[in-house]
Amino acid sequence: MNLKINNMTSFARTELNYEQLLEWDKYDLIDYILEQQIKMKKVLKQLVEIELNKILKQHDYWGTEEQIDNEMLILEQSGVEATDFESIEEYYLRIYDSL
Repeated sequence: MNLKINNMTSFARTELNYEQLLEWDKYDLIDYILEQQIKMKKVLKQLVEIELNKILKQHDYWGTEEQIDNEMLILEQSGVEATDFESIEEYYLRIYDSL
């Protein structure tokens, strides 16, 4: 499975037009935003799981352009940085557990 995500928001976004938003009260809008955040976390968690499996099972995957791109995307979307002396596996497990 080749998973490369350029824009994670496209996975979670539901198109709304301006007229629909005007009809919503603030609680509906808050609910919508929270639903989107939950969807984004699920997508990120799936990506972390897929990447971790690839690193553990495909010995030639580490350091590929796809792996580096996805690692940068995970960093960008999670906001979690690896600590000193933390392996990539430990880093991904920490992110996975936090989602």
